Amino acid sequence: MSLLRSLLVLLTLPLSAARAQQPPVDAAPDEAGAEEDQDLIRAWKDLYDLRLGKDARWADDTYIEDGLCTARLKKGVMVPVTSGRKVLPERPVGAVFFGEGELEVRFESREEALFFANHMYAAGEMTREQLAPIVALEEPYRTSIDRAVLFTADQQLGTLMRRLDPVGSGFRESDDTMVANEATERGVDAEYVVTSTKGELKAKLFSRNLLPDRRRALTQSGMDPGEALQFDRMVHDAWGVPGK
Repeated sequence: MSLLRSLLVLLTLPLSAARAQQPPVDAAPDEAGAEEDQDLIRAWKDLYDLRLGKDARWADDTYIEDGLCTARLKKGVMVPVTSGRKVLPERPVGAVFFGEGELEVRFESREEALFFANHMYAAGEMTREQLAPIVALEEPYRTSIDRAVLFTADQQLGTLMRRLDPVGSGFRESDDTMVANEATERGVDAEYVVTSTKGELKAKLFSRNLLPDRRRALTQSGMDPGEALQFDRMVHDAWGVPGK
């Protein structure tokens, strides 16, 4: 029977007969599947929400490597940036850093290097002479950092931060002298570790401003870190795709 004849037969059938031709509809949807879908939706929304962690860590010759970027944090304080909580577990996906460090970006293709060079030249950050060896892939881009926000969905970041010494034994004002002395011994500006009147580390208070400011600047330039981390965590943590 041709497709046209089939359609004509269906249209000319009585309503009761037409209903008889339809497959039965389940009385209730698959509740387990629906709940699983809702969990994924909640996880997806939650992973976009970046929050500051509750503690802070001493960064002492700490290396963070992800893709083309390597950050060497010589000395300073790291406040973790986390995502997840409602469905997937909360874990670090970055850190706000205050102190002394260096960032290195080694490009693998001339196209990537040229894109970066055009951006830096247009922004007035570097000259053509400074950018020439980077575009030629002869030298990586290097810059010193004293405050920065580092983002990575690599699960090794959580392992790294757990191995670092916590700043102080608590955020009580009575600990200020002890923590400030430790900061001096480590060569870190004590301003970042003494507590405020609310009993929080100054580093965390500074992080509250730096995190949204840097995130907003990246988003306006077309690189939303929230979206990138949200996608990476969903793929790797929720669906089990290997990180590499």
